Amino acid sequence: MISGNNNTINREVARAAAQWLMRLHDDAVSNEDIQLCEQWRQAHSDHEQAWQRAHSIQEKLGLLPVSTGMVTLNRKVRADRRHAMKTLAVLITAGPASYLGYNSSIRQAWSADYSTAKGELQRIELADGSVIHLNTNTIVDVIFDAHQRKLVLHQGELLVETGKDTLFASQLIRPFSVHTHQGEFRPIGTRFIVRNIDGNISTDLMVLEGKVKATTHLHSKLPIINAGQQLTIYNDRHSDIRPVEDYADAWSRGLLYARNMRLDHFLNEISRYRSGVLRCDPAIANLHISGSFQLKDSDKILQALPQTLPISLHFLTPYWVTVKEKTT
Repeated sequence: MISGNNNTINREVARAAAQWLMRLHDDAVSNEDIQLCEQWRQAHSDHEQAWQRAHSIQEKLGLLPVSTGMVTLNRKVRADRRHAMKTLAVLITAGPASYLGYNSSIRQAWSADYSTAKGELQRIELADGSVIHLNTNTIVDVIFDAHQRKLVLHQGELLVETGKDTLFASQLIRPFSVHTHQGEFRPIGTRFIVRNIDGNISTDLMVLEGKVKATTHLHSKLPIINAGQQLTIYNDRHSDIRPVEDYADAWSRGLLYARNMRLDHFLNEISRYRSGVLRCDPAIANLHISGSFQLKDSDKILQALPQTLPISLHFLTPYWVTVKEKTT
């Protein structure tokens, strides 16, 4: 079934692997589903290779919808699922050579000035003395010339500590700005965070020190955002100004602080730094957790959870974990 020349996989096997991956991503997945998938994988070596390739493609490209909702009647969701499944099956069949160029974010990461992988953090000092911190899975370009100091955040999260522009001391100070799909952010002697982690749907601005002037690409008039305030900008609107969350910049020090955080929200945050799939059983989603956690070791964080919460960890693979209610 597998060609030795181009390492392709039989179309029917690829389609089955895509269907199994979609099924196990669904919120309604059962233990029986997991067992049946294991049986299918063990039935033939081609099945296992197709499964591993499907998992690798999903990890790199994120083709499957965030919530596949197999029981939903929503027409758009069903169409998105069919499209994702067809695309995944084609990429499984064709192999790595076909999907390396599929996703623009991968190409951006290769060509960008700075980027981080999942779970990686970076601190970078720029030519003007400013410092930027890149959170997990972040892509940013730096454009400094005689007229501007411009950062373009393609995806991810960026903490900026602006420095005094000394490169062209005898000339006018070059304006500093951060650009995303939603707008432009110009600081006034400040320290601030810009976050775009939902596929260019929105941009979050969190001002920690100083002030930031925000302008949307639709030229909407926005108030100046002061220290301790945050704002979310969408493609066609923006949120009300609200207080910055406590420890919003803790990730730049490799920490996650949780204060009475819902368990499902906590696991969503952990999944940003962890390869693979991390799921939360809806039955325990409303449990709450507090504490500080080292982001460099997500396995250690997960292993500690059953010591303080009535939950158990279920590993389909080391990279496929479901957190469920503890049974006696």
